[in-house]
Amino acid sequence: MDWQAFLLTIRLAVLVAAILVLIGLPIAYWITYSRWRWKFLVEAIVALPIVLPPTVLGFYVLVALGPHSPIGRWWEALTGHTLAFTFQGLVIGSLLYSLPFAVQPFGASFAAVDPKLIAASATLGASKLRTFFRVILPLFCPYNGRVRSCADGGGQHPRRDSNSFNRHLRSGASFQLRLGQSNCIGASDNFLCSAFSRICAEPKSMDGVAVEIGSRPEISRAQKVTESGSTDSTYVLFAKVRKCFARNAQGFTLEVKFAAPPGLTILFGPSGAGKSTLLDCLAGLTMPDAGRVAMGKTILFDSTLGLNMPVSHRRVGYVFQDLALFPHLTAEQNIQYGLRHINRQKCQQRCASILQAFRIDHLRLRRPGEISGGERQRVALARALVTDPHLLLLDEPLAALDARTKSHILDDLRAWNQAHRIPILYVTHSREEVFALGERVIVLESGRIVAEGTPHEVMSAPQQETVAQLAGFENIFDAVVVAAHEERGTMTCRLSGSNVEIETPLVRAAVGSMLRVGIRAGDILLATSQPIGLSARNILPAKLLSLAQRDVLVVGKLDCGVQTEVHLTLAARDSLHLAPGHEVWLVIKTHSCHLMQR
Repeated sequence: MDWQAFLLTIRLAVLVAAILVLIGLPIAYWITYSRWRWKFLVEAIVALPIVLPPTVLGFYVLVALGPHSPIGRWWEALTGHTLAFTFQGLVIGSLLYSLPFAVQPFGASFAAVDPKLIAASATLGASKLRTFFRVILPLFCPYNGRVRSCADGGGQHPRRDSNSFNRHLRSGASFQLRLGQSNCIGASDNFLCSAFSRICAEPKSMDGVAVEIGSRPEISRAQKVTESGSTDSTYVLFAKVRKCFARNAQGFTLEVKFAAPPGLTILFGPSGAGKSTLLDCLAGLTMPDAGRVAMGKTILFDSTLGLNMPVSHRRVGYVFQDLALFPHLTAEQNIQYGLRHINRQKCQQRCASILQAFRIDHLRLRRPGEISGGERQRVALARALVTDPHLLLLDEPLAALDARTKSHILDDLRAWNQAHRIPILYVTHSREEVFALGERVIVLESGRIVAEGTPHEVMSAPQQETVAQLAGFENIFDAVVVAAHEERGTMTCRLSGSNVEIETPLVRAAVGSMLRVGIRAGDILLATSQPIGLSARNILPAKLLSLAQRDVLVVGKLDCGVQTEVHLTLAARDSLHLAPGHEVWLVIKTHSCHLMQR
């Protein structure tokens, strides 16, 4: 048996496989994470062996490497023989044909790595190279769940990154996927049309997280610039940020300006208000369209000066909503990840200290998948704090926890804040957390700041309807000022759409002015007969429309001329023998009526 052909095949396969790994990994990595506008051209070139029939591809390779081509003549002058029909030519041809089949699974594996893990690595001070070897490569596993089984037995693409070269064209896939096979004439039209359609709409982030591979000309030329006229405090955050997104036909624009002194500042607002986007802009994960971000005299971003400090240099601690713990590392390794700049002994000492402070020392050798949700929260907080950040960003870090676990972690965070006194921005939807933690509150709505101040100023006496709703004012009515009683410090307002008049605290509003009145459902008393001899000034007859029990709370809907919500205890409902249809009386104190701008 002649082994020459067999050995030649083995030699070719091994050499081509090694070269494909060496060049396929960088190409797939770049295609997956690059935000270059013309990236689709590289994707199209890499995909040509799939698009073109093998005979056509072989013909063009032969023409390109033949003795009359520039490459062929150069090779002949260099080696003394032609490149075509040689082992070297065979290697080149095999590489060209096999490249997309290496880049595809590599790109799919890169795209499957959670972008938040890459962002977390950057906020912990890791360079792109360290992130690649410590985070991306360990989680890199070709074809690990890339094509999932569908109901029709076909294939489904993972939706990680619309930019990634992530098209699995294998037998058994659905008809739409098979259109991309090399033996389909329509493949070139489908692929190239898809590529060219992105020329004017190239996303700048991956799943909302900016991941930059190459250098950008507008990125920072300096990391630290003295800001003239700023406060002397090193740990005061100044932020003026504008960022536009084309989320829908109207789009979304975040435009805020504020200063956050050392201490805990709550970012409060409804979903979609821009709270997480603001944190990403401050951390450097999303680049604002315009504005300025500075920590004391250190400028982190300035669009006018063209400065944008890299994420890894900002010394910003970030606890993401989903925590973004590295799943392949233990709790101790997660915490030590951001301490590469200090020697091993100090690293171990600092890690041991914070493990004990957060009462998770017994978890040091466990991975995130092996511990509870509350324990993961503590590890994530410890990982962010152990690096001694100048700014701490917390994106709803306690949202999924029970009350007891949340209370313990809040105690730990409060103690750490008292000891370190750096600006902490804490995103939450919980009114309880606002009053338990916040020294200042900033309320966001539709990308704008609508209120800021102490929790008592913002939440107890809101001036806008949105803030009132978030602060727990279930009843908000339009009203017109009927009369002012300056001698009593009150005024009378008529609720719009009714003849109901209520007494409210006196404000600077002329008779006839339109206002809004907010009343908490828990501040309204019910009586089954008309009360007398009360200090409360608003006693209104009403009809009970409905009662609904929510755990230990009873929610009642009443009609007193306008529909009103009240909250009762189970005992109050039972002792008053309340039922829908009963006639009752509402009792509302004057100072339970909060007036707001309309």
